Amino acid sequence: MWFYIVFTSIAVVSLIGIMVIIGRKFPQLTLIDTESLPKEQNLARKREIMDQRVRRAAKGWSARILAALATPAVFVRDAFRRQVKRLLTLDRQFRNEKVLPPEKKEGRIEKLRADAAKLIEDDKLGEAEQKLIEAVALDEFNEDVYRELGELYVEMKRWDRARDTHAFLVKLLIKQHCGQSVSDSKGVPVPRFESFAETCPADKADHADIAKQYELFAEACRANEDFASARAGFEHAVAFEPANPRHLDSLVEACIMDGDKERAISSLERLRAVNPENQKLDALQQRIDEMTEEQGSDEAVE
Repeated sequence: MWFYIVFTSIAVVSLIGIMVIIGRKFPQLTLIDTESLPKEQNLARKREIMDQRVRRAAKGWSARILAALATPAVFVRDAFRRQVKRLLTLDRQFRNEKVLPPEKKEGRIEKLRADAAKLIEDDKLGEAEQKLIEAVALDEFNEDVYRELGELYVEMKRWDRARDTHAFLVKLLIKQHCGQSVSDSKGVPVPRFESFAETCPADKADHADIAKQYELFAEACRANEDFASARAGFEHAVAFEPANPRHLDSLVEACIMDGDKERAISSLERLRAVNPENQKLDALQQRIDEMTEEQGSDEAVE
């Protein structure tokens, strides 16, 4: 009996001691890294292996995609580099031409003009155009080159370019011979002042040259069926050469085509005064009368 009591007491005291120890150590037990256990280590290792496989697979696909895109990407890159190189080469050539001495530049322009003339004879008009454009690049104020370029565009029936070329040449001539600038009004090179032709100090030959370029400008506009600009061009040609029956004749025609009967009548009267023996006077008068009758019929219908 005494032995049983002693054993029970010892057991109770031991249990209490164990509980006290666990109570003190419990916070440290909760900090144990479960991943350090063999089972958790195996799971982590499996996850790592899977992640590595996914990364390898993604890397492989990326490599295939990049390989597929490599050829066109290289092609585009190389094409861009070639274009840049070509532009830089042209720029260097242009700069070299700019620093040519005047005598060498003039010689080069004459050579280009001669080459263009030979190409025109061989009916290679496109190549001739390129030669003349090269000459213009060397001297952007060379009147002779612009004249030849304008004539070439007429032969090529490139009316827009012919118009623009002769319009620019008009500006050059007026600025050079008359000392005044020219502005554009609806594509027509117009002097700043209405009486500009009368006050221009240039001589008769220069006036005739300017009038000729206005005439060529107007003819290009007429061929392009821009009758309003053609009429304006012929009017400026008449302003610089008032007594030229050819300009007045063309002006009457342009006014008729443009449907401006009042100006057609006044221009015909000027033509009659300058050249009363002109065989076209009666025919032009008849066309104006018919135009007037047609306009009257249209007004009556309205």
